[in-house]
Amino acid sequence: MEKLFSDDIKSFLKVVCDNEDIACFDEAVEYYDELKRKTDKIIKAEFDYVTMPKDEQLERIKQYLMKQYQADKVELTLKEEKDLIGGFVLKVGDHVYDNSLSGKMRKLQQKLTWR
Repeated sequence: MEKLFSDDIKSFLKVVCDNEDIACFDEAVEYYDELKRKTDKIIKAEFDYVTMPKDEQLERIKQYLMKQYQADKVELTLKEEKDLIGGFVLKVGDHVYDNSLSGKMRKLQQKLTWR
């Protein structure tokens, strides 16, 4: 165990075990990962698509996100979503960039029902 984990992790595991808080372990690990990414200037994003983007397009998306969020690296998760009909949805934290046909149709429907 001494060789596997850093002192911080060993200390954390000791506190979790001493307090019998193993139920919150997953949440704590997620929070730790989030803080580590923030410290290392890494952002996590999800890209939902209908048609798989080309490598050049993915690189431009990553460059845009790094500039927008002052990050050094982007962890981009790709997920195929046929329900979008066309376009894409990009999620970064609480921000959602919806450039999908289904999203545009939903917005149009909302405008029409408000009139």
